[in-house]
Formats: sequence, structure tokens, C-alpha cells
Amino acid sequence: MSEPAKICGCISSGGEGVLTGMKEKQARFYVASIAMVLDYMHNLRVVYRDLKPENVLLDAQGYIKMGDFGFAKVLEDRNRTYTFCGTPGYVAPENVLATGYNTAVDWWSLGVLIYVLLCVKQPFGDPSEDPLTIMLRIINTSFEVQYPSFLSTDAVNVITRFLQRKPSMRLGATREGLKAIKSHPWFAGFDWDLLEARKMTPAIDPKLLVRDTRRLQAFEDDKKPPKPSAKADRVFSDF
Repeated sequence: MSEPAKICGCISSGGEGVLTGMKEKQARFYVASIAMVLDYMHNLRVVYRDLKPENVLLDAQGYIKMGDFGFAKVLEDRNRTYTFCGTPGYVAPENVLATGYNTAVDWWSLGVLIYVLLCVKQPFGDPSEDPLTIMLRIINTSFEVQYPSFLSTDAVNVITRFLQRKPSMRLGATREGLKAIKSHPWFAGFDWDLLEARKMTPAIDPKLLVRDTRRLQAFEDDKKPPKPSAKADRVFSDF
């Protein structure tokens, strides 16, 4: 059994082990797909709260499938929740501050995900850093995300619009919702209807991706009973 292909598998290794991000045209296919999924969930008053590349799977045709709904929650009548949860580099400021939040947190996470797909790093710090340090940068209004020079102006703008620290001004969370995302210049010429009908050619053929089986193997190894050490055999030889 092989592990399902994931969107993070589309980030390839270039020369001398250097990771390279997606081309913007490729990323648009996945970002648009995720945006439609989030819009569908939000219309059902469900907040996802754990959007990151590892949770975006690819089906046999190359279309996305969202996985791991462990943090998903149906919002109550007040349309807000207060529980802190998520992955440190992807959580929205209002989630960190515990001031109450809604589905707008997912659009923030989408902004982080776009940055990761295009730049092969997180905008607020390396995952190996102290999570608290990363989250302090997220809530620090004076901290500015650095954008590589190879990104287009429209790509920088769409990421910046998603990474608005004020939820009501965040792309996707305004009154226009998904319509505002569709009309953003970064998606100019993109056929949303063709994507929704699953008639668009996927950005990358999943059969061409190298599946990483290390996590699956680790899971299988964890299910095996530990092998007793020689010392343990001697100590418990009389039992």
C-alpha cells in the first residue's frame, strides 16, 4: 500500500538538493480548488482550522481532496469560537490572541499556503524555530513578510490580501466572499467553471509524483511490538 499523493509532493527538488516551488500557473489550479472547498464548508458554517500542504491530498485524476478534519468545527449561533488550535506557522492572528474567530482564519491559512507553494518556505519563520517565536511574528503588526523577487506583482498582492491581520479586510472574508477571490488579478483568465466541472487538465499528473512512503513505514513500524533488548532478557529471565 502506498501513501496518497499530496500537494506538498508537487514541490520538487532542483539541482544540488535545492527545493523549488510551483510555477504560479500550476499553483492557481490548486489554490482555486482549495478556495472552492473552503467556500463550500463556510457556507455550511464549518471552519476547517488546519489548512496546510500536508492536509491537501490528490486523487487519481490530480484533483484535490481535503484530509484530516480533526480540528474542523461547526460554528454555533454566535458564529465565533475561541479554542486555539492549528499549526503554528499557519494560524491567524485572532486565533493566537484568543479574541474569538470565525471562518476568516481559513483564508489566512490559504495565504500562508500560497506562499509555501511558491517560495518553499513559510512566511513567518522556519518550522524548526520555537512555535511561540513564529506566532509572535504573526500577531506583530510591525513584522513584514518578505517576498522573493521572482514572484509576480499579482502573486504578492493576493498573498498580502489573504494575510490581512484584520479579519474583516481579509480576502475571502469580506462580503463578496469567493467572488472577490475569483475577480482578483492573479486569477485573470482562469476558468473557474471548467475547474468546478472537473474538465480542467490538472496542473500536475499525480502519477509523475514520487510518493514519500517514509511516514507510512514509520506508522507500520509503530504497530510492531518493540523487540526486547538483551539486557531486558537477562533481567526478566526468571519471570
